[in-house]
Amino acid sequence: MNLILALLRSFDLRCPHCHSGAVMKNWVEARRECPDCGYEYLKESGDFWGGIVFSYTYAALTALIAAAILIGLDLLSVSERVYVSVFTGAAAIFLFHPFTRANWIALMYATRGHYAEYRPKGKGRRKR
Repeated sequence: MNLILALLRSFDLRCPHCHSGAVMKNWVEARRECPDCGYEYLKESGDFWGGIVFSYTYAALTALIAAAILIGLDLLSVSERVYVSVFTGAAAIFLFHPFTRANWIALMYATRGHYAEYRPKGKGRRKR
């Protein structure tokens, strides 16, 4: 699977395997497996670390964009710009959290989803 396509598809917060099951239980907690097809998202104990890297990257980019806009507008003092940029970056961690987790799960699926130990067992969990 194409990595760019997998990352773009992950923004709908759906299973990368069946595209119907939800990746997240709620805003902050990712599921360990798809409720529809049973695909295991977080099979290994360290699989959550990639989501942290994505969260940091999104937060840093958001803070940098906020800082660039504030510098361009030149309405605040330097210390106020720093405070606003730091707050914006911290808020981005919470606001982007489900998307960063879904991005990481999609990236893992694109790179190792074809291995048998990650594939769903049986035909699925729910009957349709």
